[in-house]
Amino acid sequence: MIQSLKKISLAALAFAGFMIASCSEKKQHHGTTAGTDNTLLAKKWYQAFNTKDTVMLQSLLDEHWQDLPADPKHPVGKKEVGTLLIHLTTVFPDFNCEIKDILQDGNKVIVRSVLSGEQHFPFMGFPSKGKSMSIQAVDIHEFKNGKITRTWHTEDWLTGLNQLGHMPIQP
Repeated sequence: MIQSLKKISLAALAFAGFMIASCSEKKQHHGTTAGTDNTLLAKKWYQAFNTKDTVMLQSLLDEHWQDLPADPKHPVGKKEVGTLLIHLTTVFPDFNCEIKDILQDGNKVIVRSVLSGEQHFPFMGFPSKGKSMSIQAVDIHEFKNGKITRTWHTEDWLTGLNQLGHMPIQP
């Protein structure tokens, strides 16, 4: 009987060990594509803006990268994104993207960030008043084969334009 209890105990311990290992493995790979951590690549997107590195930014993008929602008058693709970065960091020489939250689910990485900087040149048709802004942005980057294929983004430009003195919000 003691021998039977030992066998049952050993079997239970082996099963428990298997379950713990199995759950740890699932947890480790949950939300990733084949165990790939795309958050590291997504962080490079923000690093490229902070360091004004157009080469790094373009290296992260798939040849057919889509910027969504696309501006119908000025669509931005992989070739144009460098020009966008240069324009933005010229208008706001101290432009900074600070990541506040970063989450990965499958092949998508969601980033909540704060964009800040002082306007020195005209932006969106508004002249510089020498004021600074700090706005929230949310991006969803979709990855395939280690490259960003699509980026959906939302920035709080109403708040930004108000802070820059272009759209005073009345109480």
